[in-house]
Amino acid sequence: MGHCYYARDEFDRAIESYETVLPRYNDSHNVPVLLCLFRSWYAKATKDQQFTAMKQALRYVQMAYHIQPNDKAIVYNIAMVQQKSAEMLFAITPAKRTLKDLQSVINQAAQARKLFGSLALDKSPMVPYSREIADQRRKYGDSMLRKGDEHLAAQRQFESEAQAKVDAARRKRQEEKEKQKELE
Repeated sequence: MGHCYYARDEFDRAIESYETVLPRYNDSHNVPVLLCLFRSWYAKATKDQQFTAMKQALRYVQMAYHIQPNDKAIVYNIAMVQQKSAEMLFAITPAKRTLKDLQSVINQAAQARKLFGSLALDKSPMVPYSREIADQRRKYGDSMLRKGDEHLAAQRQFESEAQAKVDAARRKRQEEKEKQKELE
């Protein structure tokens, strides 16, 4: 059923179907089901621009990697999710993200750049991905990471200004409480 829902872009229902079936397999160690969950969460995250869904996609593809660490397609998918997570957070305003999440995705994007670089240089006769695209992704990662410091600075400024507003409001409330007590 999950495949049908996925094909109809009903990602929530596909995820529900796959998650129902996953525990039936050897302590959730079924790589094809994990990869279906990864693809469904990734498609949902991309469609809805949801960072939390992208984190779920990464979680499932990493679970598959722990079962099959030599599968280069899984490594490629991990790098893709890591890079897409950074791209997604870079595209939203500082009010809709946190410094912690931003730092995390920048670190992931750096790891993705390394993974794409190693995949592009892989000398195996057959690989389940395009070496040229892996190298293009590595280069894209380079340009994205150059913007990382700007995003971090903007996020720090936003969060310090927001904290200053909260602190000012607290002080004002405290002063009002003290005035109220004096009047009583």
